[in-house]
Amino acid sequence: PAKTTSNGRGKKAGKCRHEDPEDETFDSSDAFYLKQQNRALVVALKDYKHQIRSLEDERQKRRDECRRAQQSIRVFMETWNQMESTLKCSRKDAPFKRSSLSDARIT
Repeated sequence: PAKTTSNGRGKKAGKCRHEDPEDETFDSSDAFYLKQQNRALVVALKDYKHQIRSLEDERQKRRDECRRAQQSIRVFMETWNQMESTLKCSRKDAPFKRSSLSDARIT
């Protein structure tokens, strides 16, 4: 038989736990710790899912805000272009006389 020593936890070092089916310490304490670990992992997973949902909601809100901003910019650009074309048409109809600085009088 292979020489085994205690590792400080009451378990035998040098052997794999799954190789020793008669190791009662594995069944009782390890099962307890595995259940606790599984519970902690479930809680952590739920927290991550909640964070992901929150981030997805925030991302969707930002996308909606960007779409509204883009629509506002489109409306602004259309209005601006209409004003420019109207001014250009009116400028052709009635020429605008530019005044120079020399024409200005200071009183």
